Amino acid sequence: MTGRIFESCNRARDGRGYNSAVATFGDAPPMTFAHTFPLQSVPSRVKQRGSIMPETTLILLKPDCVSKKLVGEVIGRLEKAGYSIRGAKALQLDAGILREHYAHIADKPFFPEVEKFMSSGPVLALAIRGENVIPGVRELLGPTDSTKAAKGTIRGDFGVDMMVNVVHASDSLESAEAELKRFFGDGGLLD
Repeated sequence: MTGRIFESCNRARDGRGYNSAVATFGDAPPMTFAHTFPLQSVPSRVKQRGSIMPETTLILLKPDCVSKKLVGEVIGRLEKAGYSIRGAKALQLDAGILREHYAHIADKPFFPEVEKFMSSGPVLALAIRGENVIPGVRELLGPTDSTKAAKGTIRGDFGVDMMVNVVHASDSLESAEAELKRFFGDGGLLD
């Protein structure tokens, strides 16, 4: 077979609530592939034809993730879950960006400890894209407090506590938009 292998690929939601894809290869009969994870119902992001629109969220691989050389493991888990990287940037965070990013806790007595930790080494900012990515990534991570995270989650396997917990992830579409703009600016992501 020469030329394009995939002549068409249509995604649909099958009757069991699973994502499926129908692909044709040249003149061969269509083949159906199904993901092994159920779709969650998210009406605000459903297109007219019933498929979930892809979203993009911010992930920060924190200094403990970088220093423990867990970057590849975390990215591998995200990719294995079906998410793709739309942007990546290694950064050394300073007081200004940390005060902006953590504005909701900047006046708390524990903030200097957060600021010290988050500026203690490089972080890797990632823009991750996929269907239902915000709740999906948060499920992969486990709760913010690593001591309460189940084994098999990223924080349960590699985190230490509430702060030293490997990864930050946006918690809503609104925060994802603001955080992506903060760390990548306008036009800093692949489409």
